[in-house]
Amino acid sequence: IASLVTLRARLLLRKLSDGVDVIYADTDSLHIPIEQTLPTSTDLGALKLEYSGRAVYIAKKLYTLLDTGKMVHKGVPKGCLTIDDYFGMLDYRDIRVDYYSLPTVNDVLGKGIKPGISIPKHRTLRRLS
Repeated sequence: IASLVTLRARLLLRKLSDGVDVIYADTDSLHIPIEQTLPTSTDLGALKLEYSGRAVYIAKKLYTLLDTGKMVHKGVPKGCLTIDDYFGMLDYRDIRVDYYSLPTVNDVLGKGIKPGISIPKHRTLRRLS
């Protein structure tokens, strides 16, 4: 049943995206220019409007909604990026994010790092050309 629900939702998003310019799309959402509209409703299973406003899009799962302060950045912990970091990436600057995380299976088996101990890590985020 879950697979059927997911499939139907994806088919609906695909159908809706054929008629508009899409800035960004994910499994459960479409981001379109503010001057365009889609049919929305609060009914169960219908498309709902979650946000209308300014945003900065860098890459897949790397964007910020400026008016709410929501930041999406897969692969690094929450709170590691600022609005200035997003604008830096928009200007093609690399942003290095330093953070601590538990070791992965590869860290433990391949590098001999003890499991359960937080280790320093980093990731460089950038806008693709």
